Amino acid sequence: MSDALKPRERRVVAAAIWHKGVLYTLPAPARHHHIIDHIWILSGDDFETVFTTGQGFVDQEGEFMDRRIARIVAEDAEQLKPGVPGRSYLMSEDVW
Repeated sequence: MSDALKPRERRVVAAAIWHKGVLYTLPAPARHHHIIDHIWILSGDDFETVFTTGQGFVDQEGEFMDRRIARIVAEDAEQLKPGVPGRSYLMSEDVW
């Protein structure tokens, strides 16, 4: 099968946070704290409430992944930067 006909490999493309039923994301290289700042300003919720909501990432199709699934996806897509620790979850610093 030619490369043009192969299905696109799933990739981590942006940090994301689920907060009160809304998915917030900013383009890479934004980190979760950048998104938290936006949510905090937009929602008026206290910082601790925003910080403890569902942090993860989105793939190229916009599908949300928690940090553990995102780690697997990033490893499979060879997106991890050299020297990234062998933990079970992904941090934005691991990929950009």
